[in-house]
Amino acid sequence: MTMTPDAMAELITEKVAERLELSLRDEILKLPEAAALLRLHPSTIRNMANRGELPGFKFGDSWRFRRSALLNHVSRTSAYG
Repeated sequence: MTMTPDAMAELITEKVAERLELSLRDEILKLPEAAALLRLHPSTIRNMANRGELPGFKFGDSWRFRRSALLNHVSRTSAYG
């Protein structure tokens, strides 16, 4: 399928707008918030993050998690498990 330059520019603009909207809505969660989202105990979340089983990052001594990364991770792993 061949696209005109205008159609390609419009598609790119739409995709950029979608990503920008997602990034603006993507909330950074603290450990208790991530635990509540996943309905797990905070120590379980901490242990999983320490082992690299959950996507997260350290901010000082505290874990932080992107809501979208957690939800994507759960949807990917639950699809196969």
